[in-house]
Amino acid sequence: MRSTFSGLNIGASALAAQQRALDVTGHNIANANTQGYSRQSVSMVTTRPIRTYSGFVGTGVQINNITRIRDQFVDAQIRNEINLTGEWETKYDILSKLELIINEPSDNSLRSVLDEYWAAWQQLSKNPESSAVRAAVMQSGITLSDTLNHMSRQFTDLQDDLNNEITVKVTEINSYGRQIRDLNVQIVKAETEGFPANDLRDRRDYLVDQLARIADIGVNEDSVGALQITIGGRALVAREELTEMKCIQNQFDPSRTAIVWLDRSTGNPLGEVSIKGGELKGYLDMLKTTVPQLKEEIDELTRRIATEVNELHRQGYGADKSTGLDFFTRLDDNVPFSAANIRVNQDIIDDITKIAAAITDDPDALAGDGANALLLAQLKSKKAINPGVFSPPLSVTGTTLPATVEISAASGNNRLYVTIDGTTRTLTLADGIYDTTDTTQMDALAADIQAQLDAEFGPLAAAASFSGGRLQISSLGGESHSGIYEISGSAASVLGLKTGYNTTFDDFFRSSVAQLGVITMEAERMTDNQNLLLNQLQNKRETISGVSLDEEMTNMIRYQHAYTAAARLITTMDEMLDLIVNRLGLVGR
Repeated sequence: MRSTFSGLNIGASALAAQQRALDVTGHNIANANTQGYSRQSVSMVTTRPIRTYSGFVGTGVQINNITRIRDQFVDAQIRNEINLTGEWETKYDILSKLELIINEPSDNSLRSVLDEYWAAWQQLSKNPESSAVRAAVMQSGITLSDTLNHMSRQFTDLQDDLNNEITVKVTEINSYGRQIRDLNVQIVKAETEGFPANDLRDRRDYLVDQLARIADIGVNEDSVGALQITIGGRALVAREELTEMKCIQNQFDPSRTAIVWLDRSTGNPLGEVSIKGGELKGYLDMLKTTVPQLKEEIDELTRRIATEVNELHRQGYGADKSTGLDFFTRLDDNVPFSAANIRVNQDIIDDITKIAAAITDDPDALAGDGANALLLAQLKSKKAINPGVFSPPLSVTGTTLPATVEISAASGNNRLYVTIDGTTRTLTLADGIYDTTDTTQMDALAADIQAQLDAEFGPLAAAASFSGGRLQISSLGGESHSGIYEISGSAASVLGLKTGYNTTFDDFFRSSVAQLGVITMEAERMTDNQNLLLNQLQNKRETISGVSLDEEMTNMIRYQHAYTAAARLITTMDEMLDLIVNRLGLVGR
């Protein structure tokens, strides 16, 4: 026979169950925008029935379990895809920075600087006697070396940044590992005692997702609910144990960074971590392969330019008959040429700077055209010219290949002897003393010498090349291909990179830039594809685990009505009991 008060028990259990269900619904609504939260659902079951003479009679309802709605298969897919997404996003970000360093195409790129450098040599091949053009070649060389130096520093800075990022990511892995370990302990304890740890599991799964973006991980849950996280086949977290990592950088070579496991008791390195995916793999691939390879290509381009320009430049002669002079020198003679270790020869800079200063002091020094202009500049650089007496004897010599120009004056006459390529002519100067501070006198002298040179030598005089300072070039005379032609043509000639490469300087640089563009496009395409796939999976997860406010409002109304009905049931049962206790048996009293 059922208990007289069983109806009250049924109503009380209904009130408790619906109230708990409303609490869960409110919890879902409160966490609708909480990252990593999984919708929770109340599972209700009937309480144990009692047996009566007429059969089993129900005794009410109870909460069987509060479960979080989660699809483990979708979670595994998301972790795989988020790992690839992290890798390709990292690569694309770094490749975009490399494109900014290369800065192609633009007016300030290395390609533009190279074009200006070759153009300066071409201009010099047309005007070898011009000090201004020589200064332009020197300045374009300085600009080229400065650009290469700056680019090398940018590569080094990028490698330092990558090393710092790797260190940060290793620190994040250790931090996530510690949090997952602590959550393992809490979850095992709670669920062992019979309490659901849904919120703790949500937090742990969120951390695992973040960890999966950084490195390739293996995830396995044991029988008591603890997760084991492995990286490269070795356990990062195993229940309550954590094996941390450390980033070890090489102070001499930034590309030789290593990530190692640390002994839990001593903190000593145990061995290198095998990273096969995630952001860390993106950083390591860029640090160890892509950036050093591009940097080495720029260094190789620098070495070949310096080597071949120097080889050709050494064949020329300066105004002081000096030869064998390098155009480029190294900042550190103990290491080969590289983008970080190249500069224009300081002797060239000093000498051309002096000539530029002298021309500035004497604005008329460049009167006339061709080699005669520099000849006159050399003559006019003397404080006074006396055709009868030179003290010391005037001797201005400019030696080039194949033309040789010698100018001298014998004591006691007013004649100037000029020899060009073995042909000697005598120029007769007007009697008198010439002072370079007297513009009228010097203009007359310049015009007189110019006219006589043109009359005596014609085109041969114009072809003779006086070298400004110690910047050495070959002449334009004869049918030979001079060194200056070869230098100015190196940009588009097989002279460039002829050792080990069958390409030109320009083609080699274009190839490097094109290769960078190809792998950047690949990274961009893979990033877009991975983001699309990951978004689809995350949307699928949201349809399963996400909180729908409309659905929760429906549940809230449903549980509210059930709670109201249970309360009405208790009220009814109370009235019935009141009738039995207080009203029955009143007849006859």
